[in-house]
Amino acid sequence: MKRKWKKPVVINDGVHSGNICLIEYKTQPYAYVRISIKLEKEGTEDSPIILIYSCPDNLSPGSKFGKLIQSFGVEFAPEGEIDVEEILMNKEVVFQTQMKQSSKSEQKFAEIIDETLKPAGTG
Repeated sequence: MKRKWKKPVVINDGVHSGNICLIEYKTQPYAYVRISIKLEKEGTEDSPIILIYSCPDNLSPGSKFGKLIQSFGVEFAPEGEIDVEEILMNKEVVFQTQMKQSSKSEQKFAEIIDETLKPAGTG
């Protein structure tokens, strides 16, 4: 399969918006949730820019994942169950990014700042 070279993408530090396009559950190196967000105003239809937001798969009121779910209007219910995909998939979100140095190379990448991901329109 032939592939085209792409120029590195630079995402400026600051507030961005997008839509949640994929939710994955990973178990290595620990149990975590990986949320993919397609940036709204960046990239092209053929080559969208997607950022990843990860958090431990711990659904409790004070956890990073629990706070995210609660920001979408879901209330904590002891012993209750929720459908994460129903709550998050295709939702418009806003978040803040900052450029971070890779620990494995000289490259920098845009990282979503912890606990800034929230539904669009919630101030």
